[in-house]
Amino acid sequence: MATLVRCRRPTTPLAGPSAVHPQATRPVLERVPTPLLICDVDGTVRRATERPVADPGDVSVFQHARMRINEWRNDIGGRVVLVSNQGGVALGTDNPERVVAAMELTVGELGGESAVDGWSLCPHHPSKVECWCRLPRPGLVLSLVSHLESAHTDETFPPSMAVMVGDSSEAEECAVSLAVAFVDAAAWRDLGVTPVGARSPATDTMRSYVGSISEG
Repeated sequence: MATLVRCRRPTTPLAGPSAVHPQATRPVLERVPTPLLICDVDGTVRRATERPVADPGDVSVFQHARMRINEWRNDIGGRVVLVSNQGGVALGTDNPERVVAAMELTVGELGGESAVDGWSLCPHHPSKVECWCRLPRPGLVLSLVSHLESAHTDETFPPSMAVMVGDSSEAEECAVSLAVAFVDAAAWRDLGVTPVGARSPATDTMRSYVGSISEG
C-alpha cells in the first residue's frame, strides 16, 4: 500500500518556485528530474458524495482517473501523490480511522502502490486552526515531495515538471503557490479513453506537455 506521509512543517521556511523540491542530502544536479502528478482526492480521483467520504463504503473512484494515473506512471514515467483536506476529523463528524481506511481503499482502487507513491491528508479544522497543511497551503505537497526525495535518492521533482489536478479553488491556489501547473479535474479525466492496445490523446498531450516544460 502507498505510504501515508505525515505533514511536518520544515525547520526553515520554504517559499517560491524552489519550494516544491526541498533540500536533499544528495545534490539536486546529480538527480534525475522526474515528472510529478499531484492529485486532490474528492471530486478528482474519487466521486464526492453529499457527505464527506469518511467510510470505505463511500469510495467510488473515477475509472478515467485511474487510467490517467496509469498513463502518467507507465507511459511518462512519473510519480503520483494524493492530497486531501479532511476537516471533518477536527469537526467530529468523521472518524480518523475510517478516513484513513477510505484513503487506503481509494489508493487500492486506483492501482495500489504501483500507481500511487504516497498520500497525505489534513485533519485540521477548516476555519479555526491555522495549520500548514490544509489546502491551499502547501504543507501536504511539500511533505510528500520530501518523502519521495528520501525514498528515491536518484530523483528530484522540479516545479516545472509537476502538475496538480483538482476541482477546487483551494487546489488551484496551492498549485500557484508552488509554481506548478494546474489542470481542472474534469478536463484531465476526459482527455480521452484508452482502448486496449491503443494510445490515448491524454497520453500524447501529457507526454508533449512534459517534454515541452523539460526543454523550456
